[in-house]
Amino acid sequence: MEASKLAMKTLLVAFAVAQLHTFPEPSQGQISLALACAGGQESARVIVENTGEGATGVLLGAVVGNYRWYLPAEMIFEALQGRLHHAPADLPAIAGRLDPWVVVLPSKSSFSFVVHAIDFMYGFNRLSAFAGDLRVSLTGRALTDTRDSGYVSGMPVRQLWTGTATSNSLHIADCEK
Repeated sequence: MEASKLAMKTLLVAFAVAQLHTFPEPSQGQISLALACAGGQESARVIVENTGEGATGVLLGAVVGNYRWYLPAEMIFEALQGRLHHAPADLPAIAGRLDPWVVVLPSKSSFSFVVHAIDFMYGFNRLSAFAGDLRVSLTGRALTDTRDSGYVSGMPVRQLWTGTATSNSLHIADCEK
């Protein structure tokens, strides 16, 4: 009798441990992007939304400087001037580690952040304000370097959202302080 109880306990513990190391297959999600006014023509709010039924992770870019700067390197911003390059004015030369900026979004949730015109360049010119219509697009991809996995929690890094999403066109002239 004691041997069968011990065998049953061993089986239950083994099953529990196996469950700890098994990630559920995440949904690829349904990601949409939107832009909104955020205090005048000098800034805009980027909204990343998971409209799907399951959680999904989205690679937005890179984190540098011990989490001081978040760079939306996976996003393409376009305005009246053309394609814009995100380069924060206060970002020094990068000599350290680049960590992936991954946001894990539960079903029917969103994440937003504000971008400032001063942090963008068109050619060699730094912007002081956005002009015309602003639009952003994102092509989702999985992380392939397993060394990055130590900095991402809540989602298997090889199973992040993949696909493309493009925001609405935000007419900057309509944004007032």
